[in-house]
Amino acid sequence: MSLISRALSARRHDDSGSVAIAVVVVAVVSLLVVTNLTSVTSGLNLTRTDQNRNNAFQFANAGVDKAVYRIDRGILPSTDPLSPSYTPTIDAGGKVTGFTETLLVGPSRYDLTVAQSPAGQSTQWKVSSLGTDRPTGKQRLAIATIAARPLFENGFFTIQDFYLTGNQDRPVAYDSAVCPAALTSCEISPVPGGLGTNAKVIGADQTVKSFVDRWQAFNMYGRATQAAAEGDCGLPSVNSDPSQARCVAEGGLVNPITDQLEYPTPALPAGALTCPTGGNFGSDGATTTVAAGDYACDDVTLRGTVVIQGTVRLWPKKSFIVADHAVVNRAQPTKKFQVFFPVQPGGSSSSICGGEVWGLLFTPGLDIDCNGSHQPAIYGAVVADLHSGTGNHFDFHWDLASLNAVNDGKYVVKNWRECPPGSVDC
Repeated sequence: MSLISRALSARRHDDSGSVAIAVVVVAVVSLLVVTNLTSVTSGLNLTRTDQNRNNAFQFANAGVDKAVYRIDRGILPSTDPLSPSYTPTIDAGGKVTGFTETLLVGPSRYDLTVAQSPAGQSTQWKVSSLGTDRPTGKQRLAIATIAARPLFENGFFTIQDFYLTGNQDRPVAYDSAVCPAALTSCEISPVPGGLGTNAKVIGADQTVKSFVDRWQAFNMYGRATQAAAEGDCGLPSVNSDPSQARCVAEGGLVNPITDQLEYPTPALPAGALTCPTGGNFGSDGATTTVAAGDYACDDVTLRGTVVIQGTVRLWPKKSFIVADHAVVNRAQPTKKFQVFFPVQPGGSSSSICGGEVWGLLFTPGLDIDCNGSHQPAIYGAVVADLHSGTGNHFDFHWDLASLNAVNDGKYVVKNWRECPPGSVDC
């Protein structure tokens, strides 16, 4: 055998190189498998963490839903045998102003804290709901506002036209929560609220100018465009061309609101009383006290000086009259006296001309049609069918406390936000 043949034969019988290659291949494959398993395990852990976070998030939202359910249905008892964790906060008058509640489902839970915001009214509540996935301790915090539509979102609102002449030094605003007597030192001007209407704002040039100086805004409902709203605000007469509108020309803020404002009268509560003396409260020159309660009657007439004990709410069906020189609930919080008088399709003999009322008048059936010094003095807030007056005697004082004092009772979630666990808000 030649030397070359022997060398080739030796190489064919030497496997040391193949073994080394095989070892390298196995090592590489093993490393790839380990890397892949690590990646899969990491992915599973991330998925599990995400699931835990989602579980905590669902519990946080479940707490918000529970708060809406309780507030919207009025299920705010002093104790709840069906939910031992429910703990209410009760004010001096016996009303629930907030509560805490916890729900445990298996290993997870939510912790709910609810309170009126601001305190002392029931239109708006702040909700804080902490959801916890207990096996992992993952937490999510949901904070939201639960609110119903205020009946007095405008300081003064008319379904039909708002008409007035004269150079006015009213309205002004005050807050009966801190200054119930509406002292001059408590006056706020310009008024931080709006004059609203489903129709037109009509007045002399000096009236429009004084109103622009005194109202924050004019809210024009049922207008799809800015031009339509501006064209109906500050007209010299009902048939004037829109080009003659003065609100914007005088520097006023005019807000177009597409839909007309609805004004359903709140339902008469169960257990309401029949008005005493046929709805005739007081007499001229005398002082009469009306006991707290909800009263229903066909007609209401208030005369003389009427003192309100507690909170009095009236539901007249056919007429509402405040007689000339009558004084009702003077220098008291306006929420103590509330009137709900529905639309009167055939009209009515209602009037408050020459009277003085400290209260909240949700009175779509009332025409405030008074001239000169016969215009009423109103402290509080108004929803009326129309307003018509002449002369420098518009004596309206908007009570800021009226904004959240009464609502339509239909609660929804607003301004939902997720905040870091442990925070008060964000």
